[in-house]
Amino acid sequence: MRNALTLLTVLVALTSCSDKEPSNEPDALNLPLTSAAESSPKLNDRGNMPKYIGEEAHVLATTAADSAWVLTFSIDEIRVDPVCTSGSPEPPANGHYIAISVRVATTPDYDPDTRYLGFTENDFHVIQPDGVTVSNISGNASSCLDPSESIASAQIGPNQQYAGTVVIDAPVSTGALVYAPGGGLAGWEWGFF
Repeated sequence: MRNALTLLTVLVALTSCSDKEPSNEPDALNLPLTSAAESSPKLNDRGNMPKYIGEEAHVLATTAADSAWVLTFSIDEIRVDPVCTSGSPEPPANGHYIAISVRVATTPDYDPDTRYLGFTENDFHVIQPDGVTVSNISGNASSCLDPSESIASAQIGPNQQYAGTVVIDAPVSTGALVYAPGGGLAGWEWGFF
């Protein structure tokens, strides 16, 4: 009973992070630092910026208060146990494939030499309902998706738009997804159920 109450508490906390209404506050995060603007983005107790599905996130050119956004992205859908499209998928090594639909747009000022961002399985990690963070989520994920649908191989450049999917191989079907580019400790967070 105690474990069930703990799990319910975690799920309620994750739901409150992911289902909130959009706000007009700046939400730019210059990883690993937050914006120096007067109205800093709200971070959760793990140091991540909570987002809901479809909400845009922004990356600043610098940490200066007047810095402009150079990249905008959103996670448009998180699908647990999707149908694999590669034609020869292997079973998930960790338990569940999770497909993450990503949309990205850059401005002409985006400089990939100074602010490189990618969207591969190595840029994500999962927080299980019990609070344990799982970083090794590659497993057999590369065998699931047809390469034409993947955003993982996109070389993000200035003044471009991209859309595609990243597949991860996770041990859980519910929890929180964290995008922390380059394996960073902090990033953006979405609940999935």
